[in-house]
Amino acid sequence: MEFDDDIIDELLRDEYIEQAGYNKLGEPLYRLTQKFYDENKDFVDRLKLVESDLLSSLWFKNYIDIRMNEDGTSYIYLTEKSDEWYRSDELTKEEKSMMYLLYTTGYYEDDD
Repeated sequence: MEFDDDIIDELLRDEYIEQAGYNKLGEPLYRLTQKFYDENKDFVDRLKLVESDLLSSLWFKNYIDIRMNEDGTSYIYLTEKSDEWYRSDELTKEEKSMMYLLYTTGYYEDDD
């Protein structure tokens, strides 16, 4: 068992994460539980800020488009530029990780 697997097992055992399904590659997806949110409010706030910064950076670099519907719900769409995200020298390691998450867990594509 790898170090990462040990951490995931511990977080599952402590009920800080739960399995939420599988991504398009068949890899398990996990989500934070309410227990984690309740016990780690400062960390969760920092995590949300980092996520927001990464999405903003990808938007400014034209790798994603963020659109809002009439109810105020935001949706992320990948742009043509995003097709080669994994080869890009323009993206940081963190931005590439976010692009991987977007590609494997769900995003929206125009039907055009």
